[in-house]
Parts: sequence; C-alpha cells; structure tokens
Amino acid sequence: MTISKTLSAISSILIVLTTVNLIVVFASLSGMKGDGRIVNYSGIVRGGTQRLVKLELAGKPSDALIKKLDSIVTGLISGSGELDLVKVEDAEYRKSMAAVSGSWDELKGIILLQRNDPEKR
Repeated sequence: MTISKTLSAISSILIVLTTVNLIVVFASLSGMKGDGRIVNYSGIVRGGTQRLVKLELAGKPSDALIKKLDSIVTGLISGSGELDLVKVEDAEYRKSMAAVSGSWDELKGIILLQRNDPEKR
C-alpha cells in the first residue's frame, strides 16, 4: 500500500469518526437542554410560591400566578409540550415532584381558606 492510499484511508476514517462524534455531541446537548429546562422550571416554582405567599399577605391575590404554577408543576410531573418539558422517568425525581405537588396543593388550599376567612391571618 502506498503512502497516498494510507493517508487517504486514514483521512476517510477520521472524517467518519469526526462526523459520528458531532452527532453524539449534538444529541447530548439536546438532552442537557431538556434537563436545564426542568431545573429552571423547578426554580420558577420555588420562587413563584414565595412570591404568591407575599402577594397574598399583602392583600394582592394573583390567580394568574396560581394558574401558571399549576401548569408548571403538572408539566414537571407529566411533561408539557407547551413548556417544552419531557416526562422525566427518574423514579427519585418523580417521587420528589409528587411531594412538591402535594405541598403545592396544600398551599393553595391554605390560600383559598385565607381568602374566604381573612380573620385566620
């Protein structure tokens, strides 16, 4: 085998390996983007619930924020095309989100109770 054929074969192999590597990198980035959205929306739920409580205590109810947080919590558990969230299959995460969902439902109940009976402050 001549040197030019050897170099040509090596070049072809490197091109194939580089192409495969690029495909793997882009696939990994797509998965990381989805994970990042989940982390970001989890933070939005945390901050949103704190904001909601502060608004309620200030006498400024926000049903729009409650609806938004409901949508996000549901999306984090079941996935959401609207929010571009995939359904997470990790059992530990799903267990944690079920606990968050329960706490969120409890908080909403307390807020509604407070709105109906302001003397409970």
